[in-house]
Amino acid sequence: MLDLNGIKEPKAIACAYACRQPRFPNAGPPVVPQSGRINFWKEESGMARDVFLNLQLEGRIRLDIWSIPRFFMNPALYVFIAFIYLLFRRQVLLERRLFHVRITTTRAEVFRSIGFGLVGGVGASVVLLAFGVSLTYKELLSLWVISGVLALIHARFLSFSYAGGLLGVLAFVVPLFEGMHSPLIGWAADWLGALNIPSILALVSILLMAEGLLVRCQAESGASPVLVASKRGRIIGAFQLNRLWMMPLLIFTPAASGGFDLQHLPGWWPWFYAGAASLSLLPIPAVIGYQDTATTVAPGEKARQAGKVIFLYGLGLLMIAYAAKYWMPLALIGSLGSFALPEMMRYNSRQKEKIEKPLYVQAGNGVRVLAVIPGSPADLMEIVTGDVIIKINGVRVVTKDDIYPALQQQSAFCKMEVKNRDGNIKYVQRSLYQGEHHELGVILAPDMSAAQYADVRRASIFDLFRIKLNSIQGTTEVRPDEQHQGLEQQGKDVSL
Repeated sequence: MLDLNGIKEPKAIACAYACRQPRFPNAGPPVVPQSGRINFWKEESGMARDVFLNLQLEGRIRLDIWSIPRFFMNPALYVFIAFIYLLFRRQVLLERRLFHVRITTTRAEVFRSIGFGLVGGVGASVVLLAFGVSLTYKELLSLWVISGVLALIHARFLSFSYAGGLLGVLAFVVPLFEGMHSPLIGWAADWLGALNIPSILALVSILLMAEGLLVRCQAESGASPVLVASKRGRIIGAFQLNRLWMMPLLIFTPAASGGFDLQHLPGWWPWFYAGAASLSLLPIPAVIGYQDTATTVAPGEKARQAGKVIFLYGLGLLMIAYAAKYWMPLALIGSLGSFALPEMMRYNSRQKEKIEKPLYVQAGNGVRVLAVIPGSPADLMEIVTGDVIIKINGVRVVTKDDIYPALQQQSAFCKMEVKNRDGNIKYVQRSLYQGEHHELGVILAPDMSAAQYADVRRASIFDLFRIKLNSIQGTTEVRPDEQHQGLEQQGKDVSL
């Protein structure tokens, strides 16, 4: 048995043993203090689930219960929640400004974000523990700080995918400038040099896989209608896909004393190991998110497509992270991909939106539905986004001004002829009651008379705080009209 107590470099020795490197070919498993440990059953084979399902708690490991209140005292937790609240608050205010009604609610969106994030966090934690992903507190602090700084630029940069990728790139680039003899560069190089980039990429990849699954699970919920300016200056309908989840994670971290005894571990586990003599469990807050705009397809369809790509992208990044343990240049490739591939997805999506014909515009053969107010008569009649209302009570409707007179033909009952996105005709009907929405609760796609649109690209943390301040003071920010490719812009920008 190799006793690590009193040895100056237990980290290197433990890492050499864990990776089965030939540096210590005859060394037995490292011995850590016997008080406060978690012993694994002596199973040398089986799947990863056998490792963490067969844990026995004993001794001082109960002291780790203090990590739970420390989780709730972590400032990053409340920064993430506040940011999520401000983002969805902006979404609701924008709906009210454009349509004079709210389609989503801030409270429901925040609860949905935290609730689904909790479920995703449990699943991601199981995978993290199964693969033995271990991060030091320095690495976690770096992710939190970089995420907060990047969020000053845009909300989507709050995701750990960008922070992890940037840390990996900096870890390779900054040491190249150590010859400048700058104290700041020297400090940064030392800090970044201590980071385990494959472990960070493994965390990011597992979060991305969880993100892909959550995007697909919530494909039909939470999309917010908005009016935007097309490249030709025309106002068209669209949907904002704002997906942010605050995920509580349970992750391995090196322990100074107590923690997991590394005896009797299978040779292949843990996969991502920093080399400490013992490990302990630490609950941490993390955030993942996906943001895009749908103008040519239904928001649910676009979200499902994006979720599949994100999951596969995370799976590929996990493979690169594992291979980077043995050939470090792959860590740089994975870091670049972690930062650049989401932006490439976003760029390709925007290019595709420019090429294809917008879906949410009026075509003249009826009135196209952009969105439906939840709980309204139209919602109860199962009218959905993209449907085209052709007739109401036998009266053909061509513009939005035709809806109210057609409803007055039979004020207590409504029968409609509707064409769905697949081109099929359906007939819906329902009794109408006093106090219900006078136009059934449908929000129509814009026509040439639309007077307002919004620039949804602005979503930095400064923008969100300014929105909240303006709403408290009762003020409104209106941006001047913009010119698009030399064409006169329809309407005015009322971005928040």
